[in-house]
Amino acid sequence: MSAFRLIGIFLIILLIGGIAFLWFSPRLTGEDYLKEFFLTQLEQNLGRRIDVHRIKLVLFPKIRLELSQVAIHDRQSGQILLSAKKLNLVLRLLPLLRKQVVGKRLSIEEPVLTIRRDRSGHWNVFESFSRVPATDEEALNMLSRIFRIREATLINGTVTVIDEARPDGVRTVKLESVDAGLTIRLDRGQADLHVSAAHR
Repeated sequence: MSAFRLIGIFLIILLIGGIAFLWFSPRLTGEDYLKEFFLTQLEQNLGRRIDVHRIKLVLFPKIRLELSQVAIHDRQSGQILLSAKKLNLVLRLLPLLRKQVVGKRLSIEEPVLTIRRDRSGHWNVFESFSRVPATDEEALNMLSRIFRIREATLINGTVTVIDEARPDGVRTVKLESVDAGLTIRLDRGQADLHVSAAHR
């Protein structure tokens, strides 16, 4: 038997064993445990509090987390930075077997994102970081580190930008029907971003 075939059989056995472990472990698939285990790691990665109405671990055809009625809060004010009807996070199997939540792909349905700059000039989306990345490569590494993903999709979203630091007073811009796709290519040091939206 060739080495290639042995490696293939080993990987299949590992995959089946991992899925069977997840499937037959009521403690791991219980919603209380899911909220405690997965949300704790997601909150640590984002540095923000996350509220979820319902969380579900789906095993087939791909291992993914399905979160319903999600709210991600600002780090300082406690106001909601992002809410969404549904959030799906496709997980990597091997890190999950080591009890690490590492995502591969993220999709967010009907998100409502509020980006705010306060009077001192600080943006709420950068509250989790000591400094804004100085280069494009640092920005990509930051995104990869936070979300642990390579692909993200945003479907039918609403984005509101509130700028309180303008000398002519508070300005608000609202974008609706926002669809976006992001692909992070760390090996090339770049990302592809496609966005469509309606301005109100």
